[in-house]
Amino acid sequence: MIVLSIAIGSISRADAQDARVASRVAASPDYREPITLATKDGVLEVRLTARQGQVALDTAAKPVQNFLLFDYELIQGTASDNNVTGKGLYPAPTLQVFPGEKLIVHLDNALSGLTIEDYFSPQYTAKDGAVPIYPIQLKDSPLNLHVHGIHVSPKGNADNVMLHIPAGMSNTYTYDIPQNMPQGAYWYHSHLHSLTAPQVYGGLVGLLAIGRTDGNLPVVTEKNIPVRNMLLQYNFVFDRAGGAPQLNNANWAQYVSSIVPPKGDELAKGIYRPSLAPVNFARSAVGSKFFTVWYAGPLSIRNDRGLLQAIPSNLQRFTAAGGQAELDVPANPSLPDSGRDVQFTVNGQFQPVIRSKAGQTEIWVLSNVSDFAYMNVQLTETATGRHPQIAVVGQDGNPYPEVHYPVTENGTRLLIPPASRYAIAVTIPAQGDLVLEMPPRGGGAKTITAPGVLYTNDGTGNPPAVLGSLSVPPSAVSYVDGFFAFPTQLLAKATPSEGAGTTTAFVEGQPLGAYTSFVELSGTTPDVKREIKISGGFLNDLATTSDPKAFVYAFDAAAFPNMPLIQPRLGSVEEWRFVNSNNDEHPIHIHVNDFQVVEYYDPTTGLKTGPEKWGVDNANAPAPTMQIDESVIEPGILAIRTRFDDYDGLYVMHCHRLNHEDNGLMALINVIPAISTYAVAIPGAEGKAAEVRVFDGNGDRVLATVTPFPNYQGSVSVAMGDVDGDGVLDLIVGSGKDRAPEVVAYSGKGRDGR
Repeated sequence: MIVLSIAIGSISRADAQDARVASRVAASPDYREPITLATKDGVLEVRLTARQGQVALDTAAKPVQNFLLFDYELIQGTASDNNVTGKGLYPAPTLQVFPGEKLIVHLDNALSGLTIEDYFSPQYTAKDGAVPIYPIQLKDSPLNLHVHGIHVSPKGNADNVMLHIPAGMSNTYTYDIPQNMPQGAYWYHSHLHSLTAPQVYGGLVGLLAIGRTDGNLPVVTEKNIPVRNMLLQYNFVFDRAGGAPQLNNANWAQYVSSIVPPKGDELAKGIYRPSLAPVNFARSAVGSKFFTVWYAGPLSIRNDRGLLQAIPSNLQRFTAAGGQAELDVPANPSLPDSGRDVQFTVNGQFQPVIRSKAGQTEIWVLSNVSDFAYMNVQLTETATGRHPQIAVVGQDGNPYPEVHYPVTENGTRLLIPPASRYAIAVTIPAQGDLVLEMPPRGGGAKTITAPGVLYTNDGTGNPPAVLGSLSVPPSAVSYVDGFFAFPTQLLAKATPSEGAGTTTAFVEGQPLGAYTSFVELSGTTPDVKREIKISGGFLNDLATTSDPKAFVYAFDAAAFPNMPLIQPRLGSVEEWRFVNSNNDEHPIHIHVNDFQVVEYYDPTTGLKTGPEKWGVDNANAPAPTMQIDESVIEPGILAIRTRFDDYDGLYVMHCHRLNHEDNGLMALINVIPAISTYAVAIPGAEGKAAEVRVFDGNGDRVLATVTPFPNYQGSVSVAMGDVDGDGVLDLIVGSGKDRAPEVVAYSGKGRDGR
C-alpha cells in the first residue's frame, strides 16, 4: 500500500529518515490518559469546537497537520489538569458524568475554510454525469454529535443524530443521564451521515465515562485496583519523517477514478491521471517512493484498491512487472515500529509504557474508537512468552454479571471490532514486561497478494510509475475483516517497578456483583421477529455506476435512507436476525438500547456461540463463505434481541465500519407508543362545528371526541405524535380554510378519569 523508499546502495533514503526518527523516539513515552472533564454539583457543561488542527505525534519529525480536533472550554465542572480551556487534543478530552447527572455540550462547528485536499465531498455523480478524476475537496463541512451507547432520548437536542449543523453554526445538546445507567466506558463522536468515517478518523472522538469505567465493580473498590482507559486509534502519515507531515486519508486511492486505463507510456512518463499516490506526494523528498494496490478500468469485484491500506509499507513487498528487478522494493520488517507510516496508538501515544508494581492486578479498558480498524489483541509476558487468558469483566459500558474469557485461542485472543469497548483484568508479571499486542493471525494464513503500482517522486510533478505486484506475509497480518487487512503491532507494555503489588484473581465464571442493565431475553418469546439481509452493490439508480462512491452497502437491498422503516412498539421485545451475504464483516450498532446476542455463526471458522449472558451496543456480523466470483456459499449470521425501553422516537441502527455506514449501511428505527391511536377529522356543517374523533388502534373503539374550534364549520387537519415525550400519542389539530391559522394540541394521556 504505502512506502517511502529511495535507493542509496541497498538502503533507502526514506528508511534512513525513518530510522533517524525512530532513534529519536526510541524511548517509548510514559503512559498517560486523556484530560478528564468531570461534573461539579451534578452538572458538566462544556463547549466543544471542531476545527482543523495539528497534533504533535511522538513519532513524527514535526507536528502533523490536517487532523480534525475538538478544542474545549469548561463552563461548569472540573478538569484533571486544572485548565478550563484546551486545544489540539488527540483524542479529545474524556467527559465524566455519573448516573443521575447532566451533561451539557455546546457544539461549535468551525470546520470552514478547510485546506485538507483528501477530505472530500461524499456526493454521488449523476447517472449521466462525468465522474471527476479526483473527488471534490470539501472546504466547509457540517457535523453533529452522538453519545455512543448512552440510554437517553433520541429526540430534540439530546442524542439526535438527525441534526445537521453547518459550518459556522452551533447547537446545544443536553443529556440527562438516567439514574439506572450502568457505570462504564462509552464514547462520543461526530455522526454526520456520509462524513462520519473521515471525521472520526480525523480525531473528533473522545471517551464518555459514566462513573467509573471498570463498571464500579465491588472487588475493584475493595482492593483499590487501578483502572486505566486506553483509546485505540490509528493514523497514516505518509511523510512522517519529512518536513511537513500530514494526516493522510488512507481511503484516498479507493475513490479516485481510474475508469479510463493508462495508454501507452503514460505511467512511465508520469502523466497518467489520476495518481493513486497521497495528495502530498509531490512535496516529499525527491526519490521518495509510494506503492499501493492497482486497478484501472470499469468498476468490478476485481477492484481491490484499499485492500492493504492499513498495512505499513515496510511490511509489504513490491515486485515490478517484466522482471525489472532494479525497481523492486523489498519488505523491511527490521525498521523500528516508530518509523512505520501506519501506526496504531493508545491515547494518541505510540507504544506507551505503563509502570506498575510486580504482581499488581489492574483493569484496562480498551476502546476501539477508530473508523473501521479491527484490533485482534493478546497479552504476552516477555520473560516467559506466556499468553495469559484475557479476563473480560465488562463490554460496551455494561459490567458482566461474571468473568468470561474470549471464545478463541483458549481465551488468549480478544477481537475488538470498531466501536467496541472491553474492560479486562490483567496482572503485571514479577519478571519482564506485560505486552498488549496485535499478533499474527495464524491458523494457516497465506501470503496476501494484489496488483500494485509504484510511484517515484522525481521532483517534476509527474512522478513516473511502474506496475507490478504487492505481497504481505502472514507474519505481518493480525486480522482480515473480509476485505481490509490489519497489521501486527505492539500497542503498549507494562513494566514492573520496585515493590510488590496486590494480585486479585479474575477467573472464568467468577461473579462480579456490579449493577448491570442486562436483561435476559433468550428465554422470552419476542413480540416481533425480523430477518435483515446485508448486501452491497450499485443500488442507486440515479447515480452513475462509474463513480466508486456509488457502490453502497445495504440492509434488505436498500441503502439509507431508503430501507423500510423499522417500527417497534415501546416496551416490546424484538429479535433481529442479520443474514450477511456481503464479503465483509459488519459490527452492528444500535442507538439508545443495548441488546443481547442470541446467536452468532461464522461459516469461515465454524464458530457458533450464543446466547451471550451480557448486554452490548455493538456486535460483529461475520462474513459469509464465498466462491471466487463472490457468490455466497453460506452467509454469516448474527441474531440479537432487544427491549425498547423508556424512549420512543426516531434513531438509527448501522454498521460501525463507518465507511459502510457512510455508504448506506444504516436504517431508521422509529419507536412508537405501546398503544396506538388514530384520529379522524369530521368536517362541520350548518349549525355544527367540526369534530375530531380519536380511535383505539386495537378494535377501532372511540376513545374521545373533541371540538377544537367552536363554531368553525370547515375542515381541520389532524396528526398524532408524542409531543410531550410521555410515551403516549397526543393529538394535534390545525384550523382550515377561512379561519385564522391556529393549532391546538391535546394530551393523549387521560387525566381526571378521562
